[in-house]
Amino acid sequence: MITPSKIRLYNEDFKIYNCYNFPYWELEELPTLVKRRKKGIEVIIDTISSFDIETTSYKDGEKDKAFMYLWGFCINGLIVVGRLWSEFIYFLKKVQVTLNLDEHKNLITFIHNASFEFQFVYQFLEREFDGFRFFATSKRKIIYFQVNGFIFKCSYKLTNMSLDKAVKKEKGTKYHKMVGDLDYSKFRTPYTPLTYIEWGYFIGDLLSLYDLIKCKLENEERTLFTLPLTSTGY
Repeated sequence: MITPSKIRLYNEDFKIYNCYNFPYWELEELPTLVKRRKKGIEVIIDTISSFDIETTSYKDGEKDKAFMYLWGFCINGLIVVGRLWSEFIYFLKKVQVTLNLDEHKNLITFIHNASFEFQFVYQFLEREFDGFRFFATSKRKIIYFQVNGFIFKCSYKLTNMSLDKAVKKEKGTKYHKMVGDLDYSKFRTPYTPLTYIEWGYFIGDLLSLYDLIKCKLENEERTLFTLPLTSTGY
C-alpha cells in the first residue's frame, strides 16, 4: 500500500509509519497507572491513543453496504496508518506483545463515535483475540469495547459534541479538523491512491482527537482512570 512517509500539517512535519516500520520499541518504556480493585490490580498504559477509520458506502441492489479503506492510530504522538484489516491486526498484535497487554494491563484508545467504527472492527477483533466484550447504553450506542488488553472508548459520548466543536471548546488545543471540500461520496478502496488533501483530513482527525484528550486530562487534572466514560458521568 502506498502511504506518505511524512506530511506537513499545522506548520509542522509529521512522520507517518505503516505497521511494518513502526518503532514499537519506543512504546516499551511507557509509564503505567496502577489501581487496586476487588478483582485484583488493574494497570493502564499512561499514554494517549486515538483511532479512526475511513469507509466507502455503496448500494448493492437495494442493500446499503460499506467497507473500510483506511485506518490509523496516533499513539504516544506516533502516527501509524494502514489500508487493510490484516495490517490492522498485525499492528495490534505487535503492540500487545510489546506492552505485555492482557485482561489486567490495558491500553486505552479513544474513538470519536465508537458506535460507527464498532460495526467494522468487531468481527476482526472477535476472530483474532480472546475475551471480546463491549458496553452499550442501547442498540448501536457503544460506550466502549475491549479485547485482550485493548480498550476502545467513545470520545463522542465523553464530550457530547462533534470532534470539531469539542476541539475548539477545549482550552489549549493546537490541532483542529481540516476544513474545506472533501467528496465523501467518492468510491475509494484500500487500493485507491489518496491525494495529499485526503491524507491531511485523516491525519488531522487523528491528531485533533489525540490533542483533545491530552488537553482535557491536563485541564481537568484527571488521569485515564478518573476520566468519566460519558458527559453525564461528570
